[in-house]
Amino acid sequence: MPALWPFVLIGLAPLLLALEGSLSHRRAFALGFLVGCVLYACALWAIFWSVLPLEWFGALSNPFQTGLVAFFWVATALGLALWTGLFALAYGWMKDGSWRDILSVATLWTIAEIAGSLWLSIQNFGPGSTFGPDFTLVYLGNMLAHDLALVQLAWLGGVYALSFVCAASGALAYRFVRGGRHERAVLALVVCVALALWLGGHFALARTPHMGVGPRIDIALVSTQESVRFSSISMQEDAAALGAMLSILPATRGADIIVFPEGSNFLRRFRARAPASAEDLLLSL
Repeated sequence: MPALWPFVLIGLAPLLLALEGSLSHRRAFALGFLVGCVLYACALWAIFWSVLPLEWFGALSNPFQTGLVAFFWVATALGLALWTGLFALAYGWMKDGSWRDILSVATLWTIAEIAGSLWLSIQNFGPGSTFGPDFTLVYLGNMLAHDLALVQLAWLGGVYALSFVCAASGALAYRFVRGGRHERAVLALVVCVALALWLGGHFALARTPHMGVGPRIDIALVSTQESVRFSSISMQEDAAALGAMLSILPATRGADIIVFPEGSNFLRRFRARAPASAEDLLLSL
């Protein structure tokens, strides 16, 4: 839920607590891998399961469609969780029980996320795939987009900088719980300074004009928010969905860019069931 985004700032603290002590390499990797499986399975749920039903593939039975999506969902989550496990393994080897663990956690986590993105490109190699850290949909740093001040940190290094901040914040929370009196005092000062900068950032942004120096670009995002379903769409439901799309489109008139749903169903609806006025409507936009 978007409203719960602040929890990402302390999200890694429980994992770091679980990695305390002299754990075996196998146990440390298993803990990190388990956390990664839960994290990525939840993060990827909507991305994968929202494609059902796979009607554009033709004659595929509903059980086969469900199994196909489940396979790729699980395979992708496991591939990304592998690097979370390696993060835990590397952290268990590098930790020294001091404030330096904050820097270690932030660096290792960011590297693990980038490596996971690279691995995803290799895992799904084929036409249209990309070799590079470009699959950023499940980065922790994306959650900071819900805060106008924190997201400004992206100018330091995009979503990778935001993930670095999330990981460092979680490690700071962990050290605040486990550190000594002197370390806690220093970390409390760091937190106070960070909160002051955060409040100051919101105050400054509230007084900054929204119009930039460059030209303004209006973007309309079209979404019908169709729910996940495990059965074929009836003709009546298909017609209703097309009607909903046609009722939304007039509101996009005047936009420089119109972004349609990623799924290809809406294109098929325009081709197969759209009334003659639909083409005129699209041209008028």
